[in-house]
Amino acid sequence: MCTSRYTKFRKGSGVFLLSCILLMTLLCSCTGQQTERMERSPDNQEQIRLVRYSNAGGMLGWTETLVIRPDSVLYNTLMAAKDNRRTAFAERNTGQQWDELTRSLDLKAIKKVISGMSQQPVDGTDQTYTVVTSRGSYQFTNPDFSVHPDTALEKWVSLIQRLAGAYYQKSL
Repeated sequence: MCTSRYTKFRKGSGVFLLSCILLMTLLCSCTGQQTERMERSPDNQEQIRLVRYSNAGGMLGWTETLVIRPDSVLYNTLMAAKDNRRTAFAERNTGQQWDELTRSLDLKAIKKVISGMSQQPVDGTDQTYTVVTSRGSYQFTNPDFSVHPDTALEKWVSLIQRLAGAYYQKSL
């Protein structure tokens, strides 16, 4: 009696498993075709959705994060050595600031950036830049422009650092 219930359960679960596999295969193939069609479309350009800058490290446990979106700016800091002293600041993004950031960034150049060595082992901080686009994200830490010199990208990095400094002053 126990074996017959087990057999019925096994047969039923096999049909269920097979139908799940078939459904997943169908869904995956449909999404693949849709993505392929979108990539071939000339109107589908890669668009920047978010820019993130973080600066972390040092013996004081310093962390600084700046997240810039088309509509908002978020900035926060944390210093662990000072009783977890936090500052935070948020505001609406001006269209001018977003345009300046996105126009001055060449996505082809950002793909070639080589991350530099970590500075944290010698009480330094590591600066990480992340750009999230409609097709994925690009990230580099402590960019080494000596390998692939790119003055436009260096200016973009300087712009981000200037913005972080300005938001630090506003958050105090």
